[in-house]
Amino acid sequence: MRRTGAWPPSRVFSRAFTATTAAGGGATPPLARRSWIAHRTCGQQHRPLLCSNGARSFVSFIPKANPSVPREHRPPPPPLPEPQHFHLEHENCTIEYIDIKPVCASAAAKDEVTMVLVHGAPGTYHDFRHIIPLLQQQRESSTSNMRIIGINLPGFGRSTVDKTAYLDQISAVPAAKLTLQALQALCTPTENVFVMGHSFGAHAAFNLTALNQELRNDNRQQQVNFKGMVLLAPAGCRPHRVLRPKENAMVIRLLRSSNPLVTSMLTQAIKFLYTRMLGFSRENPASHFVAGIVRAGTTDFRVVTDHVLATRSTIPSFIAWSSSDEYMEGEIPVELAQMCHPGPRIAFTGGGHNIQKTRADFLADQVLAWVRQVLHSESKVSNKSRDVDDVQVVP
Repeated sequence: MRRTGAWPPSRVFSRAFTATTAAGGGATPPLARRSWIAHRTCGQQHRPLLCSNGARSFVSFIPKANPSVPREHRPPPPPLPEPQHFHLEHENCTIEYIDIKPVCASAAAKDEVTMVLVHGAPGTYHDFRHIIPLLQQQRESSTSNMRIIGINLPGFGRSTVDKTAYLDQISAVPAAKLTLQALQALCTPTENVFVMGHSFGAHAAFNLTALNQELRNDNRQQQVNFKGMVLLAPAGCRPHRVLRPKENAMVIRLLRSSNPLVTSMLTQAIKFLYTRMLGFSRENPASHFVAGIVRAGTTDFRVVTDHVLATRSTIPSFIAWSSSDEYMEGEIPVELAQMCHPGPRIAFTGGGHNIQKTRADFLADQVLAWVRQVLHSESKVSNKSRDVDDVQVVP
């Protein structure tokens, strides 16, 4: 039977796409794809599929990436090792991760470093594949003694969660709590741990370090020895320009629907929009993209601010961003940098949102130098001013 009038699920798909603008590292959709979707017709009236009375067109929800920023290509990096899996039995959750041992494993314990990589929304540890080998390569002056742990947060990649608590476990703070439990098992109490977060991964970095500090008075749990945070193209303490909190919240309400048809259709629509229009890889399951929306939609910026303030006196920070970021306005990382513990501040004039790829060589050198400085500093907590007047501007 032929439908008449507007197709009801179209509004669901329109709103679902709005939530994909959380910007976790995807590509800009080709205009041809935008047009093809926006101008499909439905029913006898041949109205645009994703338009309704008084509503903005579907195209208006698409992230407005800066068309003047050319895509920067790099030669392919070496392949990453096969993933491992850590199962949290009580929570029925499995964390997928890679664990790359240091090049030089015989150095003094005080020089041993573990860098935990945390991706955006959506994303996986593959987002760091260009910078990983650079963090471990030998330098003329020293040999990197860095262990790399790349984490796929609950719901992303092949990390799985309890189906009965699915939406709760992939939400922002609960996902960080599960990840912290995994890190407590993967890292020793004396291991010097730094966390590198890209985009929404910066929020996860603050969540991890702040939640870890709350364990000080809990003798039942082991603390992770966090020494510092590296925040690349970070999401900040307020929504950035392409984030749509209201639409994200609406999609999450629909995902909580008891109607399996609605949730199934919406889940597949979300994957379609991410992969066909935003250029994300189709290899990941639909749940991977749903997790991106839920993680962004459950972000409470008041909690993020609290966690930033809770860690600024104890956790040194390295922050880098780009003025050509397609998704994040420049004020976001500048404001965040002013709130964090002092440390290097680097503003690239190019490179876009994925600077962990496009500026990997420069960042690897700077991060390694900063890590050595943090470990060998006589005073971990500096009394320097927290302003960012000394931002280093780099092409």
